[in-house]
Amino acid sequence: MAHHETAYRPDIDGLRAISILLVVGYHAQPWLVPGGFIGVDVFFVISGFLITRIILTRVDAGTFSFADFYARRVRRIFPALVIVLTATYLVGWFALLPDQFTLLGENIAAGVAFAANLFQLRQTGYFAPAAADNPLLHLWSLGVEEQFYIFWPPLILLLSATAIRGRWIAVIALASFAFSLSIFFGYETVAFYSPLTRAWELLAGGLLAHLVLVRKSVSWDKRIGEYLALLGLAAILGPALLLDRASAFPGLYALLPVLGAVLLIATPNSAVNKMLLSNRPMVWIGLISYPLYLWHWPVLSYLGILRNGVPNVMEIWAAVAVSVILSWLTFRFVEIPLRHYDRAVKRLALGLALVGLAGIVTIAAAGFDFRFPVEVQAIARTQAKDNAGFSEQVFPGSAGR
Repeated sequence: MAHHETAYRPDIDGLRAISILLVVGYHAQPWLVPGGFIGVDVFFVISGFLITRIILTRVDAGTFSFADFYARRVRRIFPALVIVLTATYLVGWFALLPDQFTLLGENIAAGVAFAANLFQLRQTGYFAPAAADNPLLHLWSLGVEEQFYIFWPPLILLLSATAIRGRWIAVIALASFAFSLSIFFGYETVAFYSPLTRAWELLAGGLLAHLVLVRKSVSWDKRIGEYLALLGLAAILGPALLLDRASAFPGLYALLPVLGAVLLIATPNSAVNKMLLSNRPMVWIGLISYPLYLWHWPVLSYLGILRNGVPNVMEIWAAVAVSVILSWLTFRFVEIPLRHYDRAVKRLALGLALVGLAGIVTIAAAGFDFRFPVEVQAIARTQAKDNAGFSEQVFPGSAGR
């Protein structure tokens, strides 16, 4: 397969930058981008496109290897995840009450088991104020992606054995989208967290990858391409500014950011992609977008907990700045070196397993209640109830909302 089909595209990193800026902006100050939670949906499309492109390029060339594919996923996902989970646990030891610390242990165990989204199905409600007190709730989206990485490669191999691979991808995506409409029948939490209701967003990117590889490229008349890119950008920024936590999301509204991401990926030669998405600041933010997603919510959540639910604006943006710094450090000194370290896969897997074990032990020990006297726990719980405003202001519902 031609090299250009898997060549690096800076505009996709720029699209990642838009996604993470929307999510972080929403979590920091919801009034800025009341629908910034749609950034996660854009991430899903990007992941679906890139992962499917990698798989299909190698499947069509006869060089696909499950071992190589999953080793690459470990190198990509585990380094920052191990660091953030470890840091979140250590801070939680000093900052969280036993019941909160037990919940953190449960979230760590679920995250390590690639099931954070499934764990949330029976935990935090769609708009639960207590969500802000859960430093790892945002791992739900990583759970969806990890489940996609597990089940999609063998399925796409089976589909590739047929002459209508693209049609099958479209059918599966439509079935998933139909499941997502369960939000209109009272299944809001399921529609939000379930991989069955979110798969179509990843598959939208996957279908685009199939079309690009089959047709060797996706080309448009220059003027049409410019219009499509502008439409794609509007389909992302419009919902980010006009939707809010009261919107029935994902549902039909999710079509907008998904379509927007597809159009921007499909128009690499447009002015939007070359001038906006491919400029150096956007690419830089895109490169650190994964560790920034992992870092920003625990930092904001702990800020709210330590400030009894009422941090001021300067503290919130200082927390965002700290998150950016931590993300760059993680990218530069953890992710990049481990990508080229021969023994990284086994050691990263062992490291993540040990973090998961710490979570399990914390659950079994009921949050190590010996850390705080009973009197201190009672006072802290009373203060938390009296200052629940932060939860509603910063994180109404879930980390994706």
